[in-house]
Amino acid sequence: MAYTIEACIGACDNYNQQQVWSERQYPDGTGEGMWCYSVTWFPDMSEQYESAGGNCWLKNDTLASLSDARTVDGAVSAILLTDAVYS
Repeated sequence: MAYTIEACIGACDNYNQQQVWSERQYPDGTGEGMWCYSVTWFPDMSEQYESAGGNCWLKNDTLASLSDARTVDGAVSAILLTDAVYS
């Protein structure tokens, strides 16, 4: 659960840092494990908790094209712009 979109983005960042620290994934993409590249967050915590068990979803990929995007009322999404911070 995340109270804000910033907290959800922070969870994505923390996940990536954990991957680097545990050496399961390297910034150049080699190794095992996955990166968090984007998030989707829903502000209505009670509804999302009841229906889906959470309101912050870490994503290990991004869309190749915005034309492939699906919209959901109330959803807020963000994309990690660079992984250079971990190199």
